[in-house]
Amino acid sequence: MEASCVDSVVSPCLTGGLWCFRSREVFADFKELCRWVLERGNSPDLFAILVWHIWHQRNQSRLQQPCCLTKDLKHEAQARWEEMRASIPRPNQVRPQPKPKWIAPPPNIYKINFDGAVSAEENKAGVGVIIRDCNGEVIASLIQQLEQAFQPVEVEAIAACRAVEFGSELGVGCAIVEGDSEVIVKALRNKDNGLVSFAPLINDVSLFSSLYSELSYSHIRRDGNKVAHSLARLALITPDCTVWMEDVPSHTLRLVQADLAAL
Repeated sequence: MEASCVDSVVSPCLTGGLWCFRSREVFADFKELCRWVLERGNSPDLFAILVWHIWHQRNQSRLQQPCCLTKDLKHEAQARWEEMRASIPRPNQVRPQPKPKWIAPPPNIYKINFDGAVSAEENKAGVGVIIRDCNGEVIASLIQQLEQAFQPVEVEAIAACRAVEFGSELGVGCAIVEGDSEVIVKALRNKDNGLVSFAPLINDVSLFSSLYSELSYSHIRRDGNKVAHSLARLALITPDCTVWMEDVPSHTLRLVQADLAAL
């Protein structure tokens, strides 16, 4: 496409010379010439550079100053156009970020994932918790329905509190508590909640955390917390609290298997 613009406008030909196209085309004005060039799919940038060189040559010649020979106009324009293109920085290629995945904890440490869900229409909330070992094997899972549609951040705080409590009930000594709410995970780490609405829940977590010999908190994006999220969604339609030992509900099994396959 780039070369065709020059060829169609000023390319020398054996029979007609440099301006051979003028024997075939007549233009009422410069605007019509531009339209004729662009309608043929030529580069507007290259055409503009070529026109500038023609105009510059004309002015230099009129003032009897050194100028490019007419036969060299094509090559001069082409060279300047290539130079201009090379100087334009190419946009950075955005590489797709790999989706986060669940990562098993180190040996002798358990990972407790939690999540919360809200149904404003049903005026309910749900909590999901799953505990797994360093091999990705399920130790226990839990769903619990709450008879109130709390704010999302409050439900996440409740889920975090229930996760730490659930682990202590099962005698887990060393654990990583992981969720996809950055606000809650940061609050758990800092233990500085100010006047936020979920401060009492974070304080409760601190009480339960004293029952562990080692406890830390980790944030992961939703794609790495799919099992806990699925459990929380299931809690919205399942009354009360249900616990599975060394298992998960069938609704969530495929997600657990996917996490295992990705280890």
